[in-house]
Amino acid sequence: RETAVGEHLDLLTEARENHIRGNYDTAIELYTELLEKVDYLDVYYWRGQAYDDNRQFTEAIADYDTYLNHAPEDDLNFHYEAVYRVENLRTLQEYNPDAVELYLEAQTIQYDDTEQAIALYTQAINLDAALLPAYERRAALYYYNLLDWDADLAAYQPYTELSGHHDAFCYDRTLLG
Repeated sequence: RETAVGEHLDLLTEARENHIRGNYDTAIELYTELLEKVDYLDVYYWRGQAYDDNRQFTEAIADYDTYLNHAPEDDLNFHYEAVYRVENLRTLQEYNPDAVELYLEAQTIQYDDTEQAIALYTQAINLDAALLPAYERRAALYYYNLLDWDADLAAYQPYTELSGHHDAFCYDRTLLG
């Protein structure tokens, strides 16, 4: 197999375009086809993203891990993002899948429909009270999007109690009240 995209640039471009357009299944197929032809490490990262976006988390983790395990130490193209995504996905696998689905749905609309995102985070919490990222995201929406500091602190309080993290972020926010 080749080690550079070279003559397969059209295939990579088609895969990336499908991925960007939200055609994740097609993008995954094209990335897989490309990996059968070339040994280009970044394609594992991109296919991992497509799996991630398609909510195929086990496959996403496998591709991110492949990228991270084979990338040279000085190759920082996607290193930090891959580490973040793998950690996030591994964390989300610990929770109720229905709650995670609501959490992820809220993330996709949180800037377009803040109230609906807050409702989805609340539903996710009701399904799995241990889903700590939902508490954080919901509180942040109150704080940053709605500028409702009282609601922010009330929403963040359960997070601090469950996690034991009484961090500076929360402390700084209490100074506003």
